Amino acid sequence: MDKPHADSTLMANIRERVIKTQFNLIGMKSQDLLMQTPEGEFVRLHEVEAPLTVLYFWEPDCGHCKKVTPKLKTEILDKYQDKGLKVFAVCTQDQKELWENAIHDYDIYDFINCYDPEFQTNFRIFYDVYSTPTMYLLDKDKKIIAKRLDIDNLKLFLDNKLKKN
Repeated sequence: MDKPHADSTLMANIRERVIKTQFNLIGMKSQDLLMQTPEGEFVRLHEVEAPLTVLYFWEPDCGHCKKVTPKLKTEILDKYQDKGLKVFAVCTQDQKELWENAIHDYDIYDFINCYDPEFQTNFRIFYDVYSTPTMYLLDKDKKIIAKRLDIDNLKLFLDNKLKKN
């Protein structure tokens, strides 16, 4: 009898990756998110009017986020905001005071800051958020055009995208 090419562990891992990526493939319309702002208002990802939107998942006490968040503001938003770029920044935790302090400390009031304090949006599943920071780039129709970017690759992608337009 022939030995199977994939054992049960490999098949389980493949199934898990399919589940985690089925909602966030390049070219797919992103899943809409209805999130709460620090002021208690609600914002919807799909209602953000912008030619390009950075969807940014982060945590105030994440070491990598502490490096990336200021760069996302100064190297990306400040540079490309005049081209219509917006940042939809999702805090992945429910610690409101810590989050509000981080918004103040990083001076990221021009981000669309939001969170899901009841964890009802399933953002972790829809966007495969198992670590932070996690970044996606969406077009004007909220289709995913790039994912799991770092600041340098986001800059390159934006420069190339905006040169073509």
